[in-house]
Amino acid sequence: MAELRRAGWSPFVVPAMGSHGGGTERGQIAVLEELGVTEQAVGAPVRSTLTVEDVGLVRGSHLFIDRFAAQAGAVFVVNRVKAHTDFHGEIESGPSKMLAIGLGHVPSALELHAGGPAGLQVGIPEAAKVLVAKGIVVGAIATVENEIGQTALVQGLLPEEIGEEPEMRLLTLAKAMMPRLPFSELDALVVQRLGKDISGEGVDPNVIGRMYITGVSEPESPSITCIAALSLTEASPGNALGIGLTDFISGRLAQAIDFKAMYANALTAGIVDVRRAKLPIVLPTDRLAIQAALASCGRRDLSNARVM
Repeated sequence: MAELRRAGWSPFVVPAMGSHGGGTERGQIAVLEELGVTEQAVGAPVRSTLTVEDVGLVRGSHLFIDRFAAQAGAVFVVNRVKAHTDFHGEIESGPSKMLAIGLGHVPSALELHAGGPAGLQVGIPEAAKVLVAKGIVVGAIATVENEIGQTALVQGLLPEEIGEEPEMRLLTLAKAMMPRLPFSELDALVVQRLGKDISGEGVDPNVIGRMYITGVSEPESPSITCIAALSLTEASPGNALGIGLTDFISGRLAQAIDFKAMYANALTAGIVDVRRAKLPIVLPTDRLAIQAALASCGRRDLSNARVM
């Protein structure tokens, strides 16, 4: 923020997270607060609104932008680069996605997700380039995390580098450092924590090998017979999107779900999240959820079960 002020700007923060945080102004501020982004922490006011302005069409889809950002006339994006949970391409999650979807809140998320994974793959970089061409984008700070979620790289991007080769290289690096399970086959996987701060889908489909999107093929590896999830992170405020990727959950996870927030996120994403928001079998305790996963994994002799 200090650098932006030295450059002559008067910076403020706007959430750029589509329908996350329940798709509400207060909910999106709460998500930022859970991530440590507050006025006191960053030294700039946080302004949240769901009001957007239509800035044009991209492949027949309307492109929207946050009203505060539109009025400011300049946007500087700060976010991480990572593999997308719905599709694979040269540009996935990163500055392009935040410009194309996040900054346009629910309206942009609805428009671009309506085309399914294929629409996202093409629409995200094209929408970002439209905003860059309009002169709205000042630049970006992109971060890449290592296997345990620590920041491994911080890199600035010029407007013309967003959606282009420099962002593509960061995605390649992020995928190389992405966490992976050390086994190609498991009978049961126990997920201690599920949450939006871990992945947009609670548990990363790229890690567990489950896509669960109609019309999208499933990864060959890893192959996991049963998945049990035990808790929801506090940074998720009730949004348990991705529980449909699991088979069994504990009672405490079920009780932590804010269905309004989860369904707002899922329905905004449309076809990519319909199956991922379905409720798995709920067991009263963690122990029973794990036992149910073991009992359903298809092995008579559980002493040989492959469990992680």
